[in-house]
Amino acid sequence: QRDSLKFYQNKLANGDTSRNTRVKRAEFLANAYVVNKSYTKRIAGRLMELNPEVNSLVIQNLRNMHFDYFGKFLQSKTPVLVIQGTNDIISTETAEQIRASFGNAYIRLISNCAHYGWLDRPDEYFGAIRAFLEQ
Repeated sequence: QRDSLKFYQNKLANGDTSRNTRVKRAEFLANAYVVNKSYTKRIAGRLMELNPEVNSLVIQNLRNMHFDYFGKFLQSKTPVLVIQGTNDIISTETAEQIRASFGNAYIRLISNCAHYGWLDRPDEYFGAIRAFLEQ
């Protein structure tokens, strides 16, 4: 699947912006967002709605202005919950960095779960939120 994703990403990068190429890329990319593959079509549809040019402009703008709030909230007493799937496309180290940026943060790692925890493991995901809100 990674090879197929790379193939379609290269096609897009080389100017093939046809609907078929964009759909195929979205379908292969969607697999990275969930462990439960029954949701890949739905996620692929959402990915098709994104505008990569706008996303790139936003990210580039954040880089240009040296946007970095790491550690700026260490004095905050407000509780923060960071939920991360252990199979997420974003590393658990990133979730730990986010947790470390706040003075009163908790991290909840959910196994057998990727980026969309409410789809892969809804009981654990919403259970973590309920427990956090009840504390």
